[in-house]
Amino acid sequence: MYLTFEEYATWGGQLDAPNFPLAELEARLLLDRYTFGRLKNEAEEDIPEAVKFCMFKLIEYAREQQELFASPTMSDNESSLTTGISSQSNDGVSISYNVMSASEIYAAKKAESQDILGRYLQGVTNSAGQELLFRGMYLDE
Repeated sequence: MYLTFEEYATWGGQLDAPNFPLAELEARLLLDRYTFGRLKNEAEEDIPEAVKFCMFKLIEYAREQQELFASPTMSDNESSLTTGISSQSNDGVSISYNVMSASEIYAAKKAESQDILGRYLQGVTNSAGQELLFRGMYLDE
């Protein structure tokens, strides 16, 4: 576990304790994918603070996305999502909504997750001195 529930809650996380482990696992699997597993053998006390904060951000972003999917108006074919008002007119009472297809939503979520990983893990190393986001291979890997 790269982030404990206590750390998550201290930083203002909105998930409750029963829902945290699954969210932490999903964020950890994503982080391991992009860091090529360079943190898997780290002791809990050796996990960099930047990794913990990155995990917090990934979990919160996923939680916000879940809430977005739970509350918006879906179209008839369930393949698009209304994400808010794009324009509104007063006299003729005309309202237009932003609508995203499922593939656009997935692409946006993936891009934001990658942005979070890059923003918080750029230049961060594990205890062996390996940069987490380095796309090459180290001799001991």
